[in-house]
Amino acid sequence: MATVFMKWLERRPENYDRGIALLTLGRLRHLKARIVRDHVRSGMRALEIGCGTGALAVAMAKRGATVTGVDASP
Repeated sequence: MATVFMKWLERRPENYDRGIALLTLGRLRHLKARIVRDHVRSGMRALEIGCGTGALAVAMAKRGATVTGVDASP
């Protein structure tokens, strides 16, 4: 059952973000916000490995970091 759910999540980025939010009970969103707030500064460089849909990479870039994100999925 979990494999079917993960395949559904990976079909579309909006499915993935919504599904991960459900699986983590919204905690991941707060954790990402905390990472950006506490550790990202304008002008810094960041590498996100396994960036998925890129939500964290975008948040870091909005904070002023130069971000490179890599992921196995297109």
